[in-house]
Amino acid sequence: MAVAKLRTNKPITPTDLKELEIILLEQAGGDNHLIEQAKQTSGVLGLFVRSLLGLERGAAMDAMAEFLNDRNATSSQHEFVTMIVNYLTQDGVIERGRLYEAPFTSITATGPDSIFDNAKVVKLFNIIDDIKLRAVA
Repeated sequence: MAVAKLRTNKPITPTDLKELEIILLEQAGGDNHLIEQAKQTSGVLGLFVRSLLGLERGAAMDAMAEFLNDRNATSSQHEFVTMIVNYLTQDGVIERGRLYEAPFTSITATGPDSIFDNAKVVKLFNIIDDIKLRAVA
């Protein structure tokens, strides 16, 4: 259940985190050191597992729906948001700063600030933060 929640961008609970830890401990042959190392790498076990699994494409698209369904969006804006969806599908989360690096800078050299107005950038960052928080109990 916890894995499904992470894949579909549903918020996880402390109980889900315990379930994930049990699953990972089983897979690690009882080596608790590996679990602790995973927690330290990502800060939270849910983020570590999400980074391995990624998000289901539908969940990533749902999260970004407001931007993908904007009829007034330019082709560059659509391409930028689609690239975010692709990134989320593969890596599960994205840090804000990543939007100012390649491959995003191939669309706009200075990141989302040059193709979205301030209100849209704030909204975009809020969505990105929410996706990340759903993997943290």
